[in-house]
This record gives sequence, structure tokens and C-alpha cells, in this order.
Amino acid sequence: MHFYKAVSLGACASIPQIVAASEEVTSAACGSIRSKVLPVGRQPYRHGQPWRRAAGLAVSDERQAASGEGHAIDQDTMQGVIGQRLALPGPIKPARFTVDDDFAAVQQGLQRHGCGGMSILRRRVAPLGAAVEVDVAGKWQGTNPINPAAATWKPWALKTPDELRPPPPPDHDSAGLLAELAELKSFARTPRTNSIAVYWETFGGVRSFQLWNEHASRKILEYGLSQDPAAATYALAAMNIAMHDACIACWDAKFTYWQIRPSQLDPELKPLFPPPNHPSYPAAHGCISTAAAVVLARLFPGDADTLLAIGKEAADARIYAGIHYRSDIDAGQALGRAVAEKVLARASVR
Repeated sequence: MHFYKAVSLGACASIPQIVAASEEVTSAACGSIRSKVLPVGRQPYRHGQPWRRAAGLAVSDERQAASGEGHAIDQDTMQGVIGQRLALPGPIKPARFTVDDDFAAVQQGLQRHGCGGMSILRRRVAPLGAAVEVDVAGKWQGTNPINPAAATWKPWALKTPDELRPPPPPDHDSAGLLAELAELKSFARTPRTNSIAVYWETFGGVRSFQLWNEHASRKILEYGLSQDPAAATYALAAMNIAMHDACIACWDAKFTYWQIRPSQLDPELKPLFPPPNHPSYPAAHGCISTAAAVVLARLFPGDADTLLAIGKEAADARIYAGIHYRSDIDAGQALGRAVAEKVLARASVR
């Protein structure tokens, strides 16, 4: 009898449930899973012995573990198992920040980084609800920015939040960015593109974790892994860690470059809905959904094309809505892929 426990991995806010399992199965398998964890293509569970061989477990080990009664695993135990698997320094507690912490971190970041390498004449972070003033032409300005301290959160697989920081975005008055702005202004919206844009606006931010965990859980069921808690835990943990680290890396870049939103640069551009309250570059949907899609595509290769297409749609939807430049999307997708590869490589070293 297997029990399941929600595990928080300290994501942008809180990550949806991760499947845990009996202590016998998890402790035996999670610590010894090797690089080739998923079978190629769909294989029913009765033909799924490659899972156990890849995990370094004999069939007899599986039967012995399956025969145990098992019991629920608490959060610290499960995080410790995953942390050991990814060579992390013990259990990781969910990040919690107060408003004062957030704005203090922004102030420190403003002192530490230049906007795209430009000198800063004056910057001030106001109290909650007031404007964040950035006295550099062509930079994002807004009120109550979303999670400005996310770049200070502790990543799982990245060494530092800025390890994979993308290069600076195009200047606000450059020919390249003006061409990207023209693309948005000339984009012919249709009921279909509007529907896609609204769908991904609904499943943005924390809700993107809910959506992608639903995709992952469905693949776990379809690939016959619902009876294999260790394999299910591995897949869910890898995907959620990639999304978590992609969020951190994305916010590091956003509050390093402070790229202005398209509708701020040209008020004549009317987006489908208001853009989120944070800088434009890179696109968070591109970062987070691409990271999730790349991990799942690698673990469930029979559905790789479909999963990658879902991730691409999430990124492209921000163009359809008129709230991101093409360079935001490209940088977000590149960053998401890089983070996913980093997580998959690190998860395969033991």
C-alpha cells in the first residue's frame, strides 16, 4: 500500500504536489536512479523492467519492496532524498520573503547591477503599492513588481541565479527592437490566437506549475508508472526543479536589465490584456514552460514532439497577446532549455 505526500520545492510561490511513496521503495530507488530512467516509447508496466534495471534494482528488489506495508514520508525526509539525489546540501526549505525583504533585495540589486551596462543616475524603490522609479530612459517602470526578490532564492541545480544569465536585450531605441515592436503592432489577431493567449495567461505564474504537473501526472499514468513511485517521483521532481530554477534565472535577468514592456515603449500598441508587473526580458512563460517541456520530453520520448509543442505555444502566446517582444521569447526559451539540460545532467551523475 503506497501513500502520497505533497512536497514543496520552494518554487516561485509553492509547487503543486509531488508524488512520494513508501519509505522502502523511495529510499532504495531514488538514491540510485541512473541516467536512463524512462523506457523508449510507451511500455506497459508489465514490460517495464528497464526502469528497474536503469535504477540499479533487480526484479527481486522490486517485488520485495512492493510487498512491504510502507508508510507516509514527511516533507523533510522526501526533500532530503531528492537533495541527496541531486547532490544538494540537505533539505531545502521553501523560500519565504516579506515585503521589506523583497524591496531591500531590489535596492541591493539596483546598486549592484547596471541597467544593461549603463550608468545609473538615480533609482528608488518605493514602499508597497507605490511606483518603482528607474531614471534611465527606455527602462521598465511599474508599481508593486511581482516577486522582485525571486533572483535571491536558492536554486537546486544552478550554482548561482545568474549562472545562465542571457546577454542584454536590444536597446529600446535600436532598429532591432523597433522592428520587433512593429511585428507586434502588425500582428493580425484572430479568435484562435486570442483564445491561446488567454489560456496561457490563465496558466501563468504559479498556475503554470499546476498545469505542468497535470501533464506530468498524465504521462506517468499513460506510461504505466503509477505503480512505480520511485520513477514517478524522479520525473516530477526533475520537472519541478527545472521550473523552479528557470523562474529564479528568469527573474535574475528581468531585474538586471529592466527591459521596457512593448506597450510602455509605444502606447499606441494595445495588448490583449495588461502585461504583468515586471520587466519584459526574458519572457517568463518561455523560461518556465520550456524548462518543463524539455524535461518531460526527455523523460517521455514517445510524446516529445507534443510536449515541446505545448511549451512553444506557451511562449508564442505572449506574442499573440502583444505583451512581449520576439527577443523576450527567444531568450526565455533558450534560458528554459539551458536550465532543463542542467537539471537533467545533474540528476544523471549518480
